[in-house]
Amino acid sequence: ERGTKTAKTWNFRAKPRSLKRLRLAGFDALNLANNHVYDYGRQGFLDTLRHVKKAKFTIIGAGKDRAEAEAVHVFSVNGLRLGVLGFTSTHPRQAWAKASRPGVAYSDFDRLALVIGAAKKKCDALVVSLHGGTELAELPNQIQRGFGRLAIDAGADIVIGHHPHKLQPVEVYKGKPILHSI
Repeated sequence: ERGTKTAKTWNFRAKPRSLKRLRLAGFDALNLANNHVYDYGRQGFLDTLRHVKKAKFTIIGAGKDRAEAEAVHVFSVNGLRLGVLGFTSTHPRQAWAKASRPGVAYSDFDRLALVIGAAKKKCDALVVSLHGGTELAELPNQIQRGFGRLAIDAGADIVIGHHPHKLQPVEVYKGKPILHSI
C-alpha cells in the first residue's frame, strides 16, 4: 500500500489481504520475477516481499539480494525433488537484484549457466521460468529463444515463459520443452 507510483502506462498493486485468496486457491509459492513488482518503487517492492513472507509463501525469483533472488526452491512432489527458478528479462533495471541490492532475478546470460547448473545439482527435475518477450508478439524473440536454449543446456528440464500476453509456440530442444509464452 506504500511507495510512489512509477511513471508508466500500467501500474498494479493489491492489498496484503489479497494473499489469503491466493492461499485459498491452492498457491503456496509465488514467482515475483516480473516487470510490475517495482510499479511502486523500492518501498512497494520491499513491502511486497515482507507481506508475502509473512503470509508464509515461498518466494521465487526475488529477494533481499541477488543470491536470494536467484536461489532455487526445491519442493517434494511424490518423492521427486522439483526445483523452481524464476527470472525476468523485462525492465525496469532498478528492479534487478544486485549482490547487495534487493530485487528480482534478471536473466543475465553471463550468469545463467552457473545459476541453473548449481540449481540442477539440488533437484531431480528443474523448472525455469522466464518473464520476458515482446508484448502481443505471436512468436518468441531472440532473447526468449536464447534464454530457453541456454537454460536447457545448463540443466533445466522445462522452460516456461510468460509476458507477451499471447500464446506462443512450444519448442522442443534436446528433447525438452520450452513454452515460450503461456
